[in-house]
Amino acid sequence: MKKLSALSLGLTASLLIAVACSSTDDAASTATTADGGVTSDASTTSTPVSAATGGTVALADSPNDTVTIPAGALGSDTTISITKVDPATIAAKPDQVDLASTPLAFTPHGTTFTTPVTLTLSFTSTAAVGDLMVMRLDNETDTTWEMVPGATFEASKATLQVSHFSIYAVGTRTDSASNCGVVCPSVAACLPPENCNQGCDDARKGCFPSEWKHLMDCFATAVAAQKCQDVDTCMKSEPCAQRDEQHEDHDGGMMNEGGMQMGEGGMPDASMPQDAGSPDSGPGEVKGQQ
Repeated sequence: MKKLSALSLGLTASLLIAVACSSTDDAASTATTADGGVTSDASTTSTPVSAATGGTVALADSPNDTVTIPAGALGSDTTISITKVDPATIAAKPDQVDLASTPLAFTPHGTTFTTPVTLTLSFTSTAAVGDLMVMRLDNETDTTWEMVPGATFEASKATLQVSHFSIYAVGTRTDSASNCGVVCPSVAACLPPENCNQGCDDARKGCFPSEWKHLMDCFATAVAAQKCQDVDTCMKSEPCAQRDEQHEDHDGGMMNEGGMQMGEGGMPDASMPQDAGSPDSGPGEVKGQQ
């Protein structure tokens, strides 16, 4: 009898210790730290930001993931949060695009700003700058990724300006074989490569790979039929080719991205000579704002 009592006490003690350890582990995994109003846990950092002075919020365990809000951009004092999002819980990535960063939710969702705010997104990729992109979802229930123009990529960070909060991620194209170095010679009968290159890179940056393939197939059909006017039709029929077509120049006016001459309807006219001396935005940069 004494042995049974001792065994019972031993089992009870072991159970209590196990429960205590489990409770401690759960508390450790959900605990937050507070520092001047800043709270953070394993996946979220939240910081009160003054509408009058603005400020910068950085993800606690990834300081290169930030949002910088200018003074006066917010309508009222707001607690701004950055949260890591599990890719399995949101819309699947577009075809022929790999995620190069953890998707980040900048919240409160739907927050808009009177002046653009600056996001930096850290990413890991060895892809060429021309094969990188920034994508967004409105929120966790949005089912369609959109491309965000205006990003620059340097030192494993994407930097861009936005006017409202969403979920953002850096993506890497896997359709590198369809880059402009391949495309432009293929349409040389209609657009000499030196002229094509002026706008091709910028058009490709605005298209997801599936959209770009549709455009390239259209080009191939036009060239095979020796109908150069259809190259212009192809450009007009694919909305992604106009996604970031125009931007403000340094004088505040509007110019066409890449300096290509424009035909009727605002798209490149294959019958018009192109100005090879027009300014180019340069590799790794797309002008414009979301």
